[in-house]
Amino acid sequence: MNLTVLFGKKLKEIRKKKNITQQYLAELCDLHPTTIGMIEAGKRTPSFATVELLANKLDVEYVEFFDYNTTPTHRNMKLRGELDKIYADLPPEAIEAFLKQAILFKPLFK
Repeated sequence: MNLTVLFGKKLKEIRKKKNITQQYLAELCDLHPTTIGMIEAGKRTPSFATVELLANKLDVEYVEFFDYNTTPTHRNMKLRGELDKIYADLPPEAIEAFLKQAILFKPLFK
């Protein structure tokens, strides 16, 4: 995935967390709503000035737009690494008991 697409996804994620519509963000930034939509879709690369403006209007540090290590896949890999550290110190019976419990709870998270 290229940087323009990643940036757009992150912008959309941040905007939605703030409960702001594309229309309202466009008004705040004095941009056309289509511009916000195209940036979020990864079809338009914002200038540095636009990145700074978006960060200011969304009240985030501009570097948050470039933090791509929080994807679900990355988080899962990180968590699995943490579990591996825990498992290393446990006897097989304890791991089996834990997994049986985890399987019971899995339907709650779908």
